Amino acid sequence: MTEFFSNIELGVDTFKTINGNEFTVTSVDDKHINISIPGNATVNKLTLSLDEVRKMLESGQKFDKIKDVTTFFGKSYDRQKVIEQNKKNAVRHAYFREYLALQRLAYMFRFDAKAGYYLYPESEGTDDLRLRMNQGSTYEKNVTPREDISVTKHGLKQERTVAIMWLKLDIGGIDFHFRISEYKKSTQENWDDEWCDVDLTLQSRKWLDYHINSDETLLALEVEELRDSIDALLKDGLENYEHKECVEPDFEFHLYPKEDLRNNPRFTYVAPGHEILDVHMDFSVTFWDREGCLSSNRLLMEFDRDDLEKLLCYLNLVTKAVSKDDDTVKKAIAEGYIYG
Repeated sequence: MTEFFSNIELGVDTFKTINGNEFTVTSVDDKHINISIPGNATVNKLTLSLDEVRKMLESGQKFDKIKDVTTFFGKSYDRQKVIEQNKKNAVRHAYFREYLALQRLAYMFRFDAKAGYYLYPESEGTDDLRLRMNQGSTYEKNVTPREDISVTKHGLKQERTVAIMWLKLDIGGIDFHFRISEYKKSTQENWDDEWCDVDLTLQSRKWLDYHINSDETLLALEVEELRDSIDALLKDGLENYEHKECVEPDFEFHLYPKEDLRNNPRFTYVAPGHEILDVHMDFSVTFWDREGCLSSNRLLMEFDRDDLEKLLCYLNLVTKAVSKDDDTVKKAIAEGYIYG
């Protein structure tokens, strides 16, 4: 098959079905053809066999989005498909970020400059309209600004859609700081392109110092579903173990309902008073390496009932299910685990 496509410039040459829909062949192996449909907003790639591509070309149907193709072949188009596709991507799709037009340009600079230069705000958390041309790696904490270049932006200030609050927890000796911003209620039509900005700091003595800075790692829909699942878990409404994967591979959530250990064949003896294992959740964070590629290393943190109640309070605040005037939120702020 690779010889058949040898005269095609992959990712450049465009083909049309008999109905006029365009698609691009991005890569080919011995069994499959990877195509891209420009009309798709976010997830625009699909792997098909040669026979499936032939059927597409001969069908006369209209293919504007990936889900049109999957529907044509009787395949399901759901989040799991998106998750599996994103897992195959070695480099994060940072171009999906919906920042200011100027910030889009900043990322073009960042990726294009082999010397490592990129535009960045003068200082985080200020209203300064200047940006600096920086050099270095945030992973290695050696970012330095160039003194001879600065950029001033005009009329592009973007207001935050929600108040920026942090969640602070102690997870078994790990300082856990978590923030979700830019949340807007998800819609059925565009759920896969409605991103929240996520900040995460994990620190513990000298062995752990990991940061995610204002990255689009969670969809609004994922935040809502996590909130609802934790709420159900705490109310004993979750009967079975639930595994929640996200479109971006940074986070996974494993929710465990109450369990009677006497019914678990792994235990030959359960001490009186310890028969019931309470609800808990494993929060898994997968690490990225210094080149921006997904690694096979991950950290698993166990959230007990108290941690889950605090996380639920925070998610309710983020999704505007409650306001800052709610008694639970006031208590959380007074106790210091919600701050900002």
